[in-house]
Amino acid sequence: MTAAAETHKCTVPACTRQIPVHRLMCRPHWYQVPKPLRDLIWATWRSGAGVFDPQYRDAVRRAIAAAGARPPGKRGLGARTAGRRRHRA
Repeated sequence: MTAAAETHKCTVPACTRQIPVHRLMCRPHWYQVPKPLRDLIWATWRSGAGVFDPQYRDAVRRAIAAAGARPPGKRGLGARTAGRRRHRA
């Protein structure tokens, strides 16, 4: 298998990043998706068995729309900063 066959373009329309085939979208865009929606995608995926499940397909469409709504890096508190307090100087 070639490297090109092992990757695909991020599913967010404006993104040109190449990502592994087992990922839905690139990491910056994935963390643009609200956590409850990411959790729903994982819950309905079931190791690929859920790919034809209407609930999974709807969740993916909503995730792509959410991730494409803002450029990566323009999110609020995320996985890396959640729970941290900002100190004022």
